[in-house]
Amino acid sequence: MVSLHFILVLLWLPELNHSFLRTSQNPTKLDKREWKEQTLKATENVFVNGFKNTKSFEASTELSPTAKNKVTAYQILYPHLFSQYKPGNDIARPLQAVMKIMEKALKRIPETDMKLVIDGQQEAIKVLRIEHAITHPVDPLCWLHGQQQTSVAKNEASVYFSNVQRTMEAAAVGAAYLHQGKTDDDFWNFIRKELPTTSHVYGGERFDPEMMPSEEWNAFGCGYWLLPTVELRRQNGKTTFAIHIVREHELQSWSDAAQVTLNVLTKLSGEISEADPATTLPPVISRDGTYGSDLDTQDIFEHGVTSALREFSNPASSLEKVVLARRSCLFFDKAAKLSALDILRKWKFGGNEGGHLFFLRPKDGNGKEFFGCTPEQLFSISNGKLTTEALAGTRPRGSTQENDEALSRELFESSKDRSENEITGNFICSQLREAVDRRLLVYNDCIKPSNSDAGDRYFLRRLLHLQHICQRFQCELEDGTLGCDAAEFLLHRLHPTPAVCGFPRDAAMNFIRAKESVAFDRGFYAGPFGYVGRS
Repeated sequence: MVSLHFILVLLWLPELNHSFLRTSQNPTKLDKREWKEQTLKATENVFVNGFKNTKSFEASTELSPTAKNKVTAYQILYPHLFSQYKPGNDIARPLQAVMKIMEKALKRIPETDMKLVIDGQQEAIKVLRIEHAITHPVDPLCWLHGQQQTSVAKNEASVYFSNVQRTMEAAAVGAAYLHQGKTDDDFWNFIRKELPTTSHVYGGERFDPEMMPSEEWNAFGCGYWLLPTVELRRQNGKTTFAIHIVREHELQSWSDAAQVTLNVLTKLSGEISEADPATTLPPVISRDGTYGSDLDTQDIFEHGVTSALREFSNPASSLEKVVLARRSCLFFDKAAKLSALDILRKWKFGGNEGGHLFFLRPKDGNGKEFFGCTPEQLFSISNGKLTTEALAGTRPRGSTQENDEALSRELFESSKDRSENEITGNFICSQLREAVDRRLLVYNDCIKPSNSDAGDRYFLRRLLHLQHICQRFQCELEDGTLGCDAAEFLLHRLHPTPAVCGFPRDAAMNFIRAKESVAFDRGFYAGPFGYVGRS
């Protein structure tokens, strides 16, 4: 089986749930009992390195090696309120006011070690997150779009992500922590041991991490994952502005680390673009299907299809399915100054429903931007539940209701398309069963292999221009399993699925390397992209 259409742009990495105890309000007294009582009363709007703990929690800084009392990050943000009165539970500020408060707070970060105090035990930290609620909903994409002309946006990494439901949307500038390369043990140890509970690390990886990046993908590397220096997040109806401070080594003082964050924050502007799509995008001046000096990607693509058909008819070949892609370059008028964020605004506010939106601009990429809109979710983990899906088998939407329904019936009754989806679904089930064997997931009937007669497992996902056959799989995490533990295993086991690569995976990947990669480097195209957290 060979797919002749363009593969969808990207898969989505997980939406991870975070449970945390909010930090204390400013106590009006500093005696030990009053302090501990106050730590159990959480403010709605100011959080620092939240940890789930049913007894007590303090996010604190040591004023001196012999200091008896700790200072909460709330006090760093609002020192003038500390000795006057206890603030209420609904303190929030407009975005510009919060940015100014954060600037002042960064200048007050002490040089001595910061520690978390949990049940009386001090734990040294390397990463500090301070977030503050915003009084009015600020659209993260419009905020990031408004920063395009600032020097910091041009010189620092930036990222944007929104899930298809628009319940989690974030934009960020700067990389307080950056991991370039495969998601190895160092990456996952940072997630487990250093990452604050409510923080997200955003990024993505190459479709084929075993191949070295071509010149145009060099800035992205094999993977590009960042903890934002500055982040604006809108999640479940709440908007928060956050900063991260990372001490790179033990000899670096916290005040020096805070200065790095301050250098990014102070260069951001108050500009926020309108939540409207551009009226028109500039016209395409020309198209180019060549790669390098003399390779025509269409010729390479057609040669790959012919080779795949020959391979399928070979009894000695194990290849059952392969997904081939091709490259097309679109050229616009330079005077138009078109950016990826312009196109994302067009997609988001122009009625394009049904896709996860993403954007990544690496720090040293000479203006290169990677972006897209995809309906495919590799997997998500939220509230102890894993969700993944097989999306394969495609038809266009009809021009009329009758035509649309006819195309839907044709797709659903197509043995070729149902078989294509079945291959992907069975592959996913096999990986989930492996996770069950490793005691990461709890087995249920959802993980049984599908077959073309199991009609109740299939449904159609209709988008603006396309409709796909889909199967959904859900499993509970085993008790005691962290979301990041399951994510580490599944990221490497599920990607790439047969929907973007083929089956068997090794045979399909080798075929792509031999027949497609001579024409172009997919890079992050068809690779995993999203965010991961500690919970």
